[in-house]
Amino acid sequence: MKYFKLLLIISILFSCSSKLVYFKKERYEGLYSYKHHQSQFVKYTIKKKDVFGTTKRTNNFKVDYKIDSTVSFNHYYKSGYDRGHLKPAGASKASVKDMKSSFLFTNISPQVPEFNRQGWKYIESKTREFLNNYDSIIVYSGPVFKRFCNKKLADSDITIPRKFFKAIYINDSIAFGFICPNKKLNKNVFNYLVSIDEIERLIHQDLFEGLNDEIEANIDTTFIIDKVFR
Repeated sequence: MKYFKLLLIISILFSCSSKLVYFKKERYEGLYSYKHHQSQFVKYTIKKKDVFGTTKRTNNFKVDYKIDSTVSFNHYYKSGYDRGHLKPAGASKASVKDMKSSFLFTNISPQVPEFNRQGWKYIESKTREFLNNYDSIIVYSGPVFKRFCNKKLADSDITIPRKFFKAIYINDSIAFGFICPNKKLNKNVFNYLVSIDEIERLIHQDLFEGLNDEIEANIDTTFIIDKVFR
């Protein structure tokens, strides 16, 4: 009987720590993992006002007391990891409220500095350039974890992702993504281009419901590089 009670307690604790909660912010929404103490992914639509707005970056990171009050600036301070945005501040210029929302720790994951400030930053900036040619795009972005034995930030329960993904929907004919290791990327970031299907298999989520199966499953790398990223 004691053994059964112990198993029950462990099961309850595990289910609580693995809990995923849907949330919605000013201009993004997502699924938050209490097991990893960061979002499993965030989804956002980028419009011209988000990129070409006049709101300045704040760099004022805030605890999200509505979602997870246990994650704060102190966990990242001198950790060796950047507070990496999932929805970039550069795509949050439509309003002050939107910019502030992008600095909530709900929107932050531990990123290797060379990853965050170089290759991943380049992918994010090139993604925003799509708004020169399209009215809006839909993006999913999030971390990828190991199944077991994940490393944590020192003195915290915040998991350090091994990879990050970004899935980009431009229209019913153009959708693709990136899967990148959480480290300094190769100079040619287009080596990390993947299909939407590949991302969905990796994270076990159906991202763009209703998207044509052929568009999801295939990627014309030459077309994406030459025509989309022109």
